[in-house]
Amino acid sequence: MDVLRKVNKTKTNACSMCERTFIAFSHLERHFRAHTGERPFKCEIYHLSLKSQSRVIQHSKLHSNETPFVCIFCERPSKSMQYLKSHIFLQKGETQLLCKMSSVI
Repeated sequence: MDVLRKVNKTKTNACSMCERTFIAFSHLERHFRAHTGERPFKCEIYHLSLKSQSRVIQHSKLHSNETPFVCIFCERPSKSMQYLKSHIFLQKGETQLLCKMSSVI
């Protein structure tokens, strides 16, 4: 079993442009888009092109009315964790606060 894990962890997928290596071929494909500028994934509402399906999922949350994240200081709702972190930073203006809050958020 340990031998299989070692074999699976070898980086055998190399980028032909910069020679960076990846464990999974899908990671190489995603990386290669940085060189080509290809954006094959689309937002159907804004017809925005994105580099990965995960970015489309993240972006599509902006179109929903869901606000699953809430500021613990003022209870302002937010659609994403990133927006919430920015809000807290702007509210308090302290980078240390974000570090302390990272375990709470």
